[in-house]
Amino acid sequence: MPEHYKLQFWNFHLDYFWDVFLAAKLDDKVVGYVMCHAETIHHVRAGIIISLAVAPEHKREGIGKELMQNVQRIFRMKGIPLVALQVRKSNVDAIRFYEGLGYQTEMMLPGYYTEPTEDGWLMSRVL
Repeated sequence: MPEHYKLQFWNFHLDYFWDVFLAAKLDDKVVGYVMCHAETIHHVRAGIIISLAVAPEHKREGIGKELMQNVQRIFRMKGIPLVALQVRKSNVDAIRFYEGLGYQTEMMLPGYYTEPTEDGWLMSRVL
């Protein structure tokens, strides 16, 4: 799968912050994953989607939706009432995908992304 983050990003999150890491496999090959953690934001416990990816050849097969539904179920079981994520403003397909799962745009995040620099959206949904 193509990856947009540097190795240091993964090492940092795997060492310190991940609570849930789910992988989707097909014929013993990983074809998707979602990496998350939980934190408290303004006195509310929230699940944070750090990264969701599906192999290009398996997009639109329901893998991302199933990964997200499973993560939401896990957060619900842990008593976490809110899930949030960030997405590039230009990633219209991802924005539509998340909206289809009930996520709403909360606020713009100016200059949130680098390489290339781009604004992001903070999206969330109540479970």
